[in-house]
Amino acid sequence: MRLAPAFILASALASCGGPNANPATGDAGTNPQTGNGGTGGSATTGAAGSSMTGTAGAFGGTGTGGTTGAAGTGAAGTGAAGTGAAGMGAAGAAAGSTGQAGTTGAAGSAGVGGDPTTCAGCQISILYTCQDPNTDQATFIVEIKNVGPTILLLKPFVLRYWYTIDPTKEQELDCDTAQKFTCDYIVANNNQVMGHPNPTFVPVVPPRAMANEYVEIKIIQGAIDVGRSSGPIQLRLHNKDFTPRPQTNDYSADCAQPGQQHVDSGKITAYFNGKLIAGTEPQ
Repeated sequence: MRLAPAFILASALASCGGPNANPATGDAGTNPQTGNGGTGGSATTGAAGSSMTGTAGAFGGTGTGGTTGAAGTGAAGTGAAGTGAAGMGAAGAAAGSTGQAGTTGAAGSAGVGGDPTTCAGCQISILYTCQDPNTDQATFIVEIKNVGPTILLLKPFVLRYWYTIDPTKEQELDCDTAQKFTCDYIVANNNQVMGHPNPTFVPVVPPRAMANEYVEIKIIQGAIDVGRSSGPIQLRLHNKDFTPRPQTNDYSADCAQPGQQHVDSGKITAYFNGKLIAGTEPQ
């Protein structure tokens, strides 16, 4: 069977994609077959999230715990979606790759807490006045002055008054007056405080120069602010039976000038939780 010339011409034109075919862009011709696919969009890698380092915890103050640094968290990066120009043929859009997640920031180091058993930065001066050099009892005034940059808590604080006794005699410590902290806050035999019925007397073994015993002078609560003092506290140390006890052989006593206040005796020692923070013990 012979084909007509017109049919042969139309078929030839169709096999070339038509007079307006543009295979580079995929645009449809007048009578297209399948157009070429559009170019796929470039895949863009998302930026990695920044890693943040946790802030280190701050150092604690006296007796206070340090703050733990917050952990930084890197944000996950997001890949941008690539977009291909759509041809009349097959779609060529490719999804962009997902960005890599940021690294989690390291946790900050725990802050170092202050040691509650010490009195870091504490600086005190113990003022002492011998009231009377008589031999039946030791009458004296002590005053605690805070000359450091840190508040002084009195609950863990104690003074030691060093002296020489007849070992066969029982001792007592009385509080006569206290200007700021009344005698109600001073541990004394004549004013028993709840929980602290009597002062503590401790034998010194072996004996030291001018001291075979000490008595603890304690204020049961409160604090002394920077630059302030406890105010004068007048005490009496005596044998319970009030038999004579000379002060001339007492390490902490200095009655050469009765009534004369010393800037710092140095021989009445101070302790915070049992640790020496002021004064010099007898040797």
